[in-house]
Amino acid sequence: MRFLSPEWLVALDAALGASPAVRAATSSTTLRLLQVVTGGPDGDLSYLVTVATGVVGVRSAPTTEPADVTLATTWETAVDIATGALAPHDAFTTGRLVVRGDVDLLRTQALALAGLDGAFAQVRSSTTY
Repeated sequence: MRFLSPEWLVALDAALGASPAVRAATSSTTLRLLQVVTGGPDGDLSYLVTVATGVVGVRSAPTTEPADVTLATTWETAVDIATGALAPHDAFTTGRLVVRGDVDLLRTQALALAGLDGAFAQVRSSTTY
């Protein structure tokens, strides 16, 4: 399945929802994270990751969706981050990843967000870029 396609979002949502590790990592976390990606093969897109005390979901969402933090990047940068070719921190410090909103909240929830990686890895294994 293609990266960030509707099918990819469904697969990621299912992997996040089924993961005991994700539930454990986010058991005390509440966060709405909007990802905006421009210049993709099908145009611009955005999706929302919601974390609510152990329940994590992802769905397509408009760029106007209320969020605690918004991450904005180009398609190329999103692919580089997703494939591990570029660390998110490096993308941020070089201006390739723009962060808006409650950056302190994002910082305090870094460990919880790192706990999502197993679900992302599961979907990544069947993703084409």
